[in-house]
Amino acid sequence: MIGKRINLNVAKAVLGLLAIVGLAACKPMYSPELKGEWRITGFHTSVAAELTDEEAISWMGYRAYFDDRRIQFARWECNDPRITSDWQQLSMVADRLGIQVDVFALRAETPVQLLYIDCAGEPWFTPGGELIRVDDERLLMAWKGVVFEFRQQR
Repeated sequence: MIGKRINLNVAKAVLGLLAIVGLAACKPMYSPELKGEWRITGFHTSVAAELTDEEAISWMGYRAYFDDRRIQFARWECNDPRITSDWQQLSMVADRLGIQVDVFALRAETPVQLLYIDCAGEPWFTPGGELIRVDDERLLMAWKGVVFEFRQQR
């Protein structure tokens, strides 16, 4: 009887591990390369936007640059960056930002990668301090109620 109980516990543990691995495998596999130049190519405003459309338009073409030792967004620069990440469903992120999911042409349950940037061990509270990786080619940044969309420059 004890042997059957141990085998049952082992089986439960193995099934639990397989479920965790299976869920992790469902996340998109983005290329690890944020490195290089990204440019703002569009934006979406929320109902709580603090920036006017004219102010948001003036950000078009702004550049973000990523490498191992430095991250730069427009005039803001972060040396010795550390990026941590998390995953969340697009619908949860869109709700938090106050925008509609359909503006990204993705399903609400699509997992997106949240990226948080620390500079020299401190959180970076500037534009670009928190990013949302939608897919290999799109990176989002929310700032003052506006969600800016970056495209990587190749």
